[in-house]
Amino acid sequence: MNINLKGLKIAIIGGNSPCKRILEILTGPGLRELAPEVLLVADTLFHSEGILYAEEKGIRVTADYQDVCALFGVDLILKLKNDAILGCILEKINAERVSIIDLGAHRALSFLNFLEAEEEKIRIKRKIQAEEIDRTEIMDLFDEYCRRMRKNADDESKLFESEREDLISIEKELSQIIQGSMIPTFIINNEHIITHWNAACEELTDQKAYELVGTDRQWVPFRSAKRPTMADVIVGGMSESEVSKYYGSSWRKSALIKEAYEAEEFFPHLGDGGKWIFFTAAPIKSPDGKIIGAIETLRDLTEDKRAKEELELQDKELSTLYEKYKKSEEKYRSLFNNNPNPIFIIDRETFEILDVNHRVENEYGYTKADLLGRVFFDIWERSDDTVRQSLEGLPKNGAILFTKKKHFKKDKNSFFVNVKVVHATYSHRDVLIASATDITESVEKETQLIQAGKLATLGTMAAGMAHEINQPLNVIQICADLILKMINKGIAIPDEELVMMAKDIIDNVTRPRGSSSMSGIFHGSRKGT
Repeated sequence: MNINLKGLKIAIIGGNSPCKRILEILTGPGLRELAPEVLLVADTLFHSEGILYAEEKGIRVTADYQDVCALFGVDLILKLKNDAILGCILEKINAERVSIIDLGAHRALSFLNFLEAEEEKIRIKRKIQAEEIDRTEIMDLFDEYCRRMRKNADDESKLFESEREDLISIEKELSQIIQGSMIPTFIINNEHIITHWNAACEELTDQKAYELVGTDRQWVPFRSAKRPTMADVIVGGMSESEVSKYYGSSWRKSALIKEAYEAEEFFPHLGDGGKWIFFTAAPIKSPDGKIIGAIETLRDLTEDKRAKEELELQDKELSTLYEKYKKSEEKYRSLFNNNPNPIFIIDRETFEILDVNHRVENEYGYTKADLLGRVFFDIWERSDDTVRQSLEGLPKNGAILFTKKKHFKKDKNSFFVNVKVVHATYSHRDVLIASATDITESVEKETQLIQAGKLATLGTMAAGMAHEINQPLNVIQICADLILKMINKGIAIPDEELVMMAKDIIDNVTRPRGSSSMSGIFHGSRKGT
């Protein structure tokens, strides 16, 4: 660590343990010649030893970290506290003018060693400059300084080894998280070398991790010649004009992730017939804000694109049919009213219902007169604002599909629909044509499928119970038939035979209650309820 302390203006965030020792050195007589100045110590814990020592020395203290950003003339910020909110606050600092040092356990020790070494150097210089010093004293001072430097190096080495083991452990955990992610992901370092290429990325690109990790060939699955990926753009710190040179108008800054870029592009080399990929790259930063790598995630949009193309084709066909038949009111009405789906025609600006077909009256229970002039959103779920927002933002000649939305009939009963809305022209005015498909049965079937397993179990239970019940009934019937025949023939039944038949009946009636099969059935019945 090499910092010029002369006249340095310093702010400290965090009054925990190293803070007091740092303040003692910075404000002590040892560095008086360099005249560093501590402007502020910030911590929400006002009883920490650093805060108390700062107050004792007349240094300004604060519990508001924002005060650090408002400091005028500060050169260096020492961050001793690991608070999530600090990252957002310190982003406001001009990194070109103010240095920020994140003092974790290792760096705090290293910084203290640096301060003590500077203090020791000044002390030795003072002694050397004194007239009365002799050669032996100089040698003793040199030996003492060397011993201190050796001790500092040993302390830092031990802490470095401990942190190295921690970092290795963290790296293993990170690799497991990335490798187990279902999102195709790869990571490069600040030298554009791939460090991670997860299984999902292998599946998407058909490129194995062992072929790419440790190389700068992240472009291989996507390009026929070497060219920066979006992660390379981030690590390279490219300007927007340079990014546009490679990605044209297909890229943009992420609205969700600060300093991240995203783009959507077709890659003919991927899969059968190519794939549409949406990719996002974000920087990985060190505690002091330097970019040390980038992470890029990929999302396959091919199926979405195909679905969109099919939707556009359907919309185009619908618009063509509409234009073809709109001149003929009779033909138009026939097509309109005989459509199997409810259709609404809505004013583009006010969302007022202008027309409905007969299927709307049948499905929703309203008459045409009830609906004309009403706002289209009256039949939708009131709490769902996404529909209005989507329709307000629908471009001219655009289309949108709403899935699994609730509509309400005149009797207030709800049902589920898919609604496709397209822009069109109706009687020389801009309108929206909304076609609804009742999917209530499909939604209910999803629920019914969940019950199917239980019903199958109940069937098995019923069959088992019938078997166990029929067996004692058969014994009772046989015994009863025998007794009746002997009575009809006038034959006396010996007592021992009556006792034997009674025992058979009792055994067969009482047996199912304790039988293993019936017990299993009743146990399964209780478990299934």
